[in-house]
Amino acid sequence: MEASAASVVVGSLVFALLTLFIFLLLLYLNRRVLRHKEEMHRMESARQREMLQASFEAQEKERKRIGSDIHDDIGPLLSTVKLLMNRFKNLQDPQAVHQHITRVNQRMDEAIQLVRTVARDLTPVVLNKFGLLLALEDLCDRINQSEQLEARLQVQGREYELNPQTELALYRIIQELCNNAIRHAEAAHIQIHFAFEPERLQIKVADDGKGLPSAGAETQKIELPKGIGLRNIEARTSMLGAEIRFESSKNKGTTAILHVPMPQAQALATI
Repeated sequence: MEASAASVVVGSLVFALLTLFIFLLLLYLNRRVLRHKEEMHRMESARQREMLQASFEAQEKERKRIGSDIHDDIGPLLSTVKLLMNRFKNLQDPQAVHQHITRVNQRMDEAIQLVRTVARDLTPVVLNKFGLLLALEDLCDRINQSEQLEARLQVQGREYELNPQTELALYRIIQELCNNAIRHAEAAHIQIHFAFEPERLQIKVADDGKGLPSAGAETQKIELPKGIGLRNIEARTSMLGAEIRFESSKNKGTTAILHVPMPQAQALATI
C-alpha cells in the first residue's frame, strides 16, 4: 500500500516536472520565435530604409543631371539665340537678315533637340507607346549613333506581357547597366539578351570591356562597390522580387545576370 502510494507520488512528481519542462521549453521556443520576428522586422525596416535612401539619392542625382544639362547645354544655346535676335535691329541688308535667320533657326533646332533628349530620358516615349523591347531597341540605336561602341538586343523565347511598372523598372536597370559600360568599361560592344522562360524572365547585359577592378583572369562572381547607380539597381531589383549577380574577368568584360520570377514580374511593382 505504501509502495503504491509512493509510486503515485513519484509519478505525479515526474508528470509535474515533465509538464513544467514542456511549458518552459514552449516558453523558450516562443520567445525565440518572437526575437526572430523582431530581428526580421528590424532587418526588413533597415532594408526598406536603404532602398528608400537609394531612391532619394537616385532622384537627387537625376535632378542634378537635368539641372546640369539645362545649365551647360540648353542655357547657353538660348543665350546665343537671344544675342542673335538682338542683332536684327542693326541689320539692313536682306541677304544678311536671311543668313541671320538661318543661324537663329539652327540654334533653336539644337535647343529643341536637347529639350527632347532630356524629356525622353525622364519618360521614354517609346516605352509608354510600344513596350519594353522596342524601347530597348531605341536605346541601342541611340548608343550606336554615338559611334563609340555597338549595342545589340537579342530575344529568345516567346514574349509575354509585363505590367508598365515592371517594364519601367527593367528599362531603368538596363539603362543604368549600359551607362556603366559606356562610362567605365572601355567596351566596344554591349549585348542585351532576353530569355522569356515559362517560370522566369532572364536578362543578361554583357560588355567586352576591361572588366571590374577586382576581377581576375578567370570569369568569376564579383561583389560591386555600393555606388548610387548600383544601389538604385538593387533597389529596383528587390522591389521586383528578382535577383541580380555580376560576373567579370580582366580584359574580358562584365556580365550582369538578372532573374525575374514570373509571378513577381507580372505583379504590380511600385518604383
